[in-house]
Amino acid sequence: MNLESFKKSLNTSLADACKQCLSLLKTELADETIYAFSIYASSGFVTLGVAVSTQESLHKRNLLTPANEVEKFVHMMDASEWKYVNCHHELFDSVNQSIDDYYDCLFDGEFEDHDFPENVTTAELTKFTNDIFTEALVNVLREMKRNNCFVGSNFVSDLLLGLQFGGPSASGIDVMEAVSAQLNSRMWHEKVVQNCSFYRTGLPNQI
Repeated sequence: MNLESFKKSLNTSLADACKQCLSLLKTELADETIYAFSIYASSGFVTLGVAVSTQESLHKRNLLTPANEVEKFVHMMDASEWKYVNCHHELFDSVNQSIDDYYDCLFDGEFEDHDFPENVTTAELTKFTNDIFTEALVNVLREMKRNNCFVGSNFVSDLLLGLQFGGPSASGIDVMEAVSAQLNSRMWHEKVVQNCSFYRTGLPNQI
């Protein structure tokens, strides 16, 4: 596999899948208001998809069971609490197949245009991968934002964008913060940082 070609195709195929998914969601959620749109990844970026949350679904989630302020915050920020996760996952089949191929080459050291030192560590390979996907995710979401994909009656004016994991690792939490810092308003980024601190230290009784 040519690494530079993979990076370019990842950007293109992920952008196409996200745009198609969003187009369907705007129709399906025509009576709701989307406040969050995130790339949803399994740990280690093994698969990618989309998770969104709406004001209406958040309100229903908070009514479902009594929730204190901490729990309401988590319901708002954490995709594991959202109603719409891995939406239209079939649209991401080609993206995820290319990711499978990437990992095969990564672990076998078979990139045509990149060599790793013989003593490369797992931590170094993880950072290498995280950097590739961070760049791709930021590029895709920035392009969508620049092209006004998140403008209309379906959306709040200040949308939460970024990355969510199904059970983030320590390095995954760092990536969530790094992606948010490049995409979100100060208000949303501060909330992402707070949510990431909960992943690291656990939930307090109150915030």
